Amino acid sequence: MKDRGMVKWAPYKSLIEQEDFMGNMKQKKKRIDKPMNLQEKSEEINALLCTYHGQEVVISYYKDGYIEKISGTIDLIDTTYKFLLVNGDKLYLRNVIDIKD
Repeated sequence: MKDRGMVKWAPYKSLIEQEDFMGNMKQKKKRIDKPMNLQEKSEEINALLCTYHGQEVVISYYKDGYIEKISGTIDLIDTTYKFLLVNGDKLYLRNVIDIKD
């Protein structure tokens, strides 16, 4: 008789919905609250945007519980509605965490 080892302790997926539910639960555990920008960081972002001249930038921003990054050139800085247009994506300034050039 041969022992199956750790295979017998592997979780059993009896329902397809159970697998989807468990995957969603793992994703939800990784979510974070929106970080608050300090005054110095906000001033640094503002200074960089005021002196922006088409160089490549990397922008960190908050979206749906995760911090994501996008790199490229800023196509539009809209001060009225407070958003940036980067590679066709609209990023609101309230969600921007950091900009590096």
